[in-house]
Amino acid sequence: MGLSCRCTHPACVANRYSSLLTSVVSQASEMFIPAPFMRPLGGDQVLGALYEMRMYTYQPGALAEVIKSGTDATDIPHPCP
Repeated sequence: MGLSCRCTHPACVANRYSSLLTSVVSQASEMFIPAPFMRPLGGDQVLGALYEMRMYTYQPGALAEVIKSGTDATDIPHPCP
């Protein structure tokens, strides 16, 4: 189990990235839930290699109106079927 091992066993992964682990200062994870009006991911659709993530801050209680606005906007046809 040297550096050439590419398996997902935790010991091999730790060995491969041990030099990086000493350099990590902090790490954060966030989970995002898609809005109801968004197209679902997956299936047989072809996804590109470039993605854009936008984050907005709204006043407390304003999210329902934002979701309604987005739902109303889905009447516009999407350029990619």
